[in-house]
Amino acid sequence: MLEVLFTAVLITVGVFAIARAFSAGLLAYSDTQAIARAVDIASAKMEEIRAVNFSSITSSGPVADANFTDYLVTVNAATGQNPMPINVTVNWEVQGGQIGFTLATMIANYTAT
Repeated sequence: MLEVLFTAVLITVGVFAIARAFSAGLLAYSDTQAIARAVDIASAKMEEIRAVNFSSITSSGPVADANFTDYLVTVNAATGQNPMPINVTVNWEVQGGQIGFTLATMIANYTAT
């Protein structure tokens, strides 16, 4: 009888350990998805900035992304400089805190004299 009880306890502990590992795996997957989405949002914003006239580039934000409203996008452009340093930061909430991703580049105005 003691062996059966001991075996039942071991199986229960094992099941809980597997459930916890599965939960941690799902959380890691969701974090990876959030980071990939933030990279996509920042890259799209950079392409949008690249498509406008150099003199029209300004800082903005934080504003919610049009497609993913949980993500806030901030653009910091050092206007008046050529080449112009630009940082696009995407922030989102993660388990009670906030995390961010920043993409940086420089854009030059080749037509300036």
